[in-house]
Parts: sequence; structure tokens; C-alpha cells
Amino acid sequence: MPDVRDSFSRVAANYTRSTFHASSERLQEVLDLAQPRPGDLALDVATGTGNTAFALAPHVRRVFGLDVTREMLDQARRIAGERDIVNADWVIGDAEHLPFPDGTFDVYVVRAAPHHFQDVDAFLSEALRVLKPGRDAAFIDCAPPLPARDVLHEVELRRDPSHVRSLTVGEWVSRLERAGFDVESATARELDWNYEEWMGHMAVAPPLAAELAGIIESAGGQAREQLHPVRREGKLWHAYWHCLIRARRPVLVDKVGRRHRVRLRAGERHSIHSGLILHDDLIGRPEGTLVTTQMGARLLAVRPTFAEQVTGRRRQTQPIYPKDLGAIVVGADLYPGARVLEAGTGTGALTMAALRAVGERGLVVSYEVREEFMEAARRAIVETLGAIPPNLTLKLGDVYQGLDESEMDRVLLDLAEPWQAAPAVKATLRPGGIVFAHCPNVSQVQRFFDCLRELQGFGMLEAYELLQRGWTVRGRSMRPSHRMVAHTGFLCFARRLADDVVFEPEGEAFTWGVPSRESLSSSSQHSPQSRCSRSPLSTPRPCSPRRTTRWPVRSISAGEDEAQAALAFR
Repeated sequence: MPDVRDSFSRVAANYTRSTFHASSERLQEVLDLAQPRPGDLALDVATGTGNTAFALAPHVRRVFGLDVTREMLDQARRIAGERDIVNADWVIGDAEHLPFPDGTFDVYVVRAAPHHFQDVDAFLSEALRVLKPGRDAAFIDCAPPLPARDVLHEVELRRDPSHVRSLTVGEWVSRLERAGFDVESATARELDWNYEEWMGHMAVAPPLAAELAGIIESAGGQAREQLHPVRREGKLWHAYWHCLIRARRPVLVDKVGRRHRVRLRAGERHSIHSGLILHDDLIGRPEGTLVTTQMGARLLAVRPTFAEQVTGRRRQTQPIYPKDLGAIVVGADLYPGARVLEAGTGTGALTMAALRAVGERGLVVSYEVREEFMEAARRAIVETLGAIPPNLTLKLGDVYQGLDESEMDRVLLDLAEPWQAAPAVKATLRPGGIVFAHCPNVSQVQRFFDCLRELQGFGMLEAYELLQRGWTVRGRSMRPSHRMVAHTGFLCFARRLADDVVFEPEGEAFTWGVPSRESLSSSSQHSPQSRCSRSPLSTPRPCSPRRTTRWPVRSISAGEDEAQAALAFR
């Protein structure tokens, strides 16, 4: 087989100007997949002229760019010097035999290169080996669908003899899982491809370029429909695909009690500091099985709970914590068959909690304004539930501009400014329905409740927070845990009234968890006129900040036993 160094050493400078390789939009895709953190040590495999490493550098402690071609790395060093990038190192090496110890890197990235690798399984095995347990990998490579791949494969081989094979997205996922990765997301992205620039990268002679263009333009059947070649101002453009894959190295629990998930596969094993665990020792055995490593460490195998799935998943947004989810389900009275509208899908945690509560007869409609959050939530739901349930509708839209639904039983708001959605909520929620809002700070609670009072048609306004402190019980010894989950947000509830009035208790608060002295709370019913005597609210207007008013907040502590070490398997 041709040596990849022979193909790229003579054209290294061309890749410093490549639209695809240097595009800020394409590089942002890498950052979105890899999710680097300050303090991370990153590895960019087949770095070429360093474009991906340069994108990672501002977000990590240090990045290593590895490539088999010295001339490519020379270009990368030159550009790093020109840009004054000081936290990048350049290493000559092969993706299938990485010169690094096990568990070295927090982030592993490879882009537009694996189709040159002779042994994909060896390359993935090395990727898993050098990645730290529980950390992140991003794989981007050409991934045309069939039968377009057959056409492009012939073109690729003649354009660049070091090309080996492009994998489809399905083939990628299969190979990654077989290598031991936990694939979190895998999608194909289609681009409008500039054929002339593509040929220029490899300095393809014009006669050969014209011949290869003819292969693409003469494609027939489904391949032509997929490639849809077209001439624009005499230049050929056609479709080209890349896979965008995010994966993690799964880990097992250690003796101090940290929970980690791992996918079990026949014949495989996992190594931790306390020994080896054979997957075959767990496959087919009942949940709650104890497994012992060859070093004598005992681990408990259980399936992850919903709470563990919520807190254990990497996320782009602040989640609603398990301690709050249960209170929301009860406080908002989510019941089987309820029609629930959620605004702010976020991590999908509240979405799934609502689905579990309303059951198959219920309906959940969830709005999210940011597409990347919606896709992340979609992946989380599929990972947890196996598929998007038929009674869940995910919508990309801005609830501040209004809602399409009506006569909903419950509305759940997890928004930065829930008061802006209040007019839409009033139009959407049926009389007697409940609106919930998750507000991280006091000023948001006050503004949200003030807005509901201004709009009228709401009553029984209530806000509280939950503080969760665990207790350690060891024999006759009992003490509070050293850590607790304290304030994560205020849980705010209100009922939709049939008329445009305001109904609030005169007491401290409505407390559904605390018995009252009387069977009926003493309350007052304000008409718009009587309320106006205290605050001019008779004329509807956009909600705005007002002077401070009293509103009820109470604190509830919830205790939970300190978690024991567990090995969760799927």
C-alpha cells in the first residue's frame, strides 16, 4: 500500500489554506463534540497542519498534535509561532501505535483522517487506551452513504492512493462500540463540496481531475440522487458527507463509591486500578450480582437509576436535580393521562420525569429555543428510554413569542426569564391547571410572581426550596454526611383561575406537605378593582420590575442515606 507520507509531504502547505480544514464553522463542530475544559490535556491525532489543535488550544491546558508526516508538522509549528500559540506540542507518530502511556489524555480528537488508516480497529484500540476513564473523544471523518460511497471510493483512490476506505455512520458506531467506547451521539452531516478545491489540495493534474469529475457527473440511480452534482459558473459541486461522533471511555466504580456506567459486551473486559472485570462474568446474571476482580476487590452490579442517569451525564445546560424532580412531579400534580407543556427542554431530565408521570395515555410537548440543546436532549432521551416515545413532541421554538397549544393541564417552565412566557402560559393553560417555574435566585421568583399578579387569572402562588443532606450509618455510628446538595433553585407553583382575578392566602404559604390547622385556608379574593387600590394592575401590560412585595418561601430538608459503591451496567 502507498505510504501516506508520500501523498502529503509534497502538498502540506495546501492544507493550511483549506476551506474545510481551517473553517471556523467546521472547527466549532469539533469543540461542540469534544467539549474541552480548562485544565484538560488534549490529543489531536493526524493533526496535519494543526488546524484542529489550534482550535483546542484556547480551551485546554495543553494540546498535543500528532502526525505521521514531518512536513505537515513543520507547517503546524510555523503557524503556531506566527499566532503565538505556546501550549501546543507536535509529535511524529502513528495513530495505530501511539507513543503515550495509558490514560494520558482528557480529550481525544481525530478529524478527516481515519479513511487513511490501514487498521481501524487498532487505531480505535489505541484511542481508548490513551484516553482517561470517563473522558471524551470526537471522531470526524468522511462518511458517505451507500451507494454514493462506491462512486466516491473510486475517485478517492485515484485522487490520493493512500486512501483506504470510508465508513458509514453505522459502521463507525459498530467499530467504536466493539472497541469499548460508549457512543453518545453519531450523526452524518452533508456539505456542498467544491470539487475543484478538493482536487487542488492534492495537486491533482488537470487531465485526471477532469476524468474523475466525469465519474461523479455520470453517476446514475440512487448514487446520483445522493451526490446531486451540478455545475456553477463552470465549476463542479456535489454532496460530501462527514460523520460527527462523540464517544466516551466507560469506567467502573471504585472502592470509594463513585458510580460509573459501562456497556457490557461478550468477550470483553475492563481494567481498573483494583483489577480486571470480565464482562462475561456479568452478562446473563441477575441485577444485584457481586463480582470480584482478580485482585480481590468486590463490586456490585446494578442498573443505573433515573437519578443516576440525570446526574451522571455530561450536559451543556444546568440540570434540574433529582431532589427537585420528585417535588416538581408532586407539586405540579403530574398524573397519568395529563397533557403537559414544557418550555426549556435543557438536559431532558424534567422531560423524562414528566413522561414517567403522565404514562402512555398522557402527552408531553417540550419547547427549546437552541437547536444544539434540543439535539443533546434528544440524544439523552434516546439513550435513557431507547427511543423518542410517541407521546413526546420536541419543538424548536421561542415560547416568549407564544405557544401553539391550548387547554394544557400543566405547564413547566425552566427558562432564564419565565415571566416573559407568562402571557403565553395564561392562554395555553386550562382553568384549574398548574404552572411551575424553576427559578435559581430570589429576584427571579419575585418578578415571576409579580407578573402573574399583574396578568391576573392566577392564584395559590407558592415557592420553596429543597435541601438534601445525607446521613452515614455504620453500625451504631450515625452522623451527617460531609457533603450535601443544598440550594439548586426555587420551585414556584401557581394555579390557573377561571376568571381574571387574583387569589392568594392571607397566611404564610400554601404548604401541600404540611397539615393546616383548619380544613380550609382563610383566604381573600381580590377583584381587579380592589387590587388596583394597592397597586395599579387593572390595565394589562408587559410584565416589568416592581417594588418589593411579600411572597412566601419555605425551606424543606430531605435526608437520604449515603450512597454505597455500585457498578452500574446497561
